[in-house]
Amino acid sequence: MSDTSLLFSLVKVVIVLGLILFLIYYVVKFLNKRNKMLQKVKAMENLGGVSVGTNKSVQIVRIGQQLYLLGVGDNVEMLKEITDPETKNSILKQQQDAGETAGPKVDIASLFAKKKTAQQADEGSNFRRQFMQELDKMKTTRQRILNEHQKDDGHE
Repeated sequence: MSDTSLLFSLVKVVIVLGLILFLIYYVVKFLNKRNKMLQKVKAMENLGGVSVGTNKSVQIVRIGQQLYLLGVGDNVEMLKEITDPETKNSILKQQQDAGETAGPKVDIASLFAKKKTAQQADEGSNFRRQFMQELDKMKTTRQRILNEHQKDDGHE
């Protein structure tokens, strides 16, 4: 008799735990969807970023139609305004595609899977490639300015 009540109690615990996890999942999805709807109304949007150290990251922020590359750490500094139309369109298109592919239907197994899909890996590599191109441009611009400054100091 005690074995059946123990088994019955164990089954009840597993069912209740599953129900709680199911409810938590859908509450988080609802809040995320609500946050995205509110964010679309705003004129400012964080498009993504990359961590570059402890409490330090590089973020792309859209304000109106302008895109800015920001360094975030102890303070926030604008690293560069992204003005190249091709780069801007590419970043905005990736952001829109990511928003459209995120639908409410998610397989339970995918919640626990840690593998990246091919599309996510491709989007990450595109962002990484664009990020490295922007860093290279900034590096060459900085080097040119330093060289010009050294030439100016040598002539005085």
